[in-house]
Amino acid sequence: MNFLHYQPRSEVLKEFIDFFYFLTTDYEEPVQFYAFPHFNKPLNIHRGFEHEITEKEISVKGLQTYRPQILLQGVYTAPILVRFSGSIAKVTIIFKDGALNNFIQDDFSDIGSSHTQVFDAWQEHPGYDTFMDEFFRAEDHITQLALLEAFLLSILEIRADWPLYRQASALLKDMDDQLKISAVAQQLFIAERTLYRLIYKYNGISPHNFRKIAQFRHSLETKLVAANFKNLTDLAYNSNYYDASYFNKIYKSLTSKSPKAFFKNVDTYCNQKMVFERQ
Repeated sequence: MNFLHYQPRSEVLKEFIDFFYFLTTDYEEPVQFYAFPHFNKPLNIHRGFEHEITEKEISVKGLQTYRPQILLQGVYTAPILVRFSGSIAKVTIIFKDGALNNFIQDDFSDIGSSHTQVFDAWQEHPGYDTFMDEFFRAEDHITQLALLEAFLLSILEIRADWPLYRQASALLKDMDDQLKISAVAQQLFIAERTLYRLIYKYNGISPHNFRKIAQFRHSLETKLVAANFKNLTDLAYNSNYYDASYFNKIYKSLTSKSPKAFFKNVDTYCNQKMVFERQ
């Protein structure tokens, strides 16, 4: 798959968006791959498509006709099978952990409860239709990105508890100290129940599942991006899996494969920021 990716140009948006990528292609035969749990939330703006969503799969058939829609990848704690066919023309916004909440009125937990769903939270914005028309009429990605960033800045409303969420997220992702959930709450001077509500509001999952994904993503980054560990046992301990058996158990729950089988069959894209399993 040929992804063309770009970093945000706006200094403001860099706090909230990891990167954008474009995918424009015609598939004569369907292409499919597995995506895995992440904190970052992809928001996919398509020129037009038909889709089918089941419990563990999303199928998207791209259309050449202009019928723009948006798909949001939301909450999932197991792999999802993604299948593309037809004429795909889309841009994907990769929102950083929890950041989408600053661009919507409802909480993420209210609108992103499934692994994939149609996203209509922006449709009532007075500039939405004009933005979509101009975006898909633009002739190059640089112009499209300028339009997209201008629209995002126009709807940005930073939430009062956003700084607190970022602190909580950082503590839960810390693989060196790995504080207990109760200790994280104490360090933030909030009740454990308040911490639960905060993480759920921004990510749709519990602090326990949040940390589970944090360990998984830490091990992925260490193995695939930093390439620091060839021995999977050392990799497991580096990501604070307390033994090899638990490491295998978590990988099977999040990827449906053992770590050894998983790492044999994955590809990275967009400067190793995305990890998919080939099918």
